[in-house]
Amino acid sequence: MKLIEGLTTIMVKKDTMNRREKENEMNLLFMLLFIKILSIAIVAYFLWPRVIPEIFTNVKPNPGFLNLLGLSIIIGLLI
Repeated sequence: MKLIEGLTTIMVKKDTMNRREKENEMNLLFMLLFIKILSIAIVAYFLWPRVIPEIFTNVKPNPGFLNLLGLSIIIGLLI
């Protein structure tokens, strides 16, 4: 919950932020982006080829990274 409150505070105080707070904001956003891309890579290269073909027979067993990145963007837009 502290993460959401911190992001809300950043959005409200955007005009009065000093340099250190702006650096912290950018570091947080880059870290979140890195974690999302890392999780997509883990799914693309390790989980998807082993798990998904056994559950669904019509699914491509080895999709590319860009295919899963597009899928995650579509899911993010729908949610």
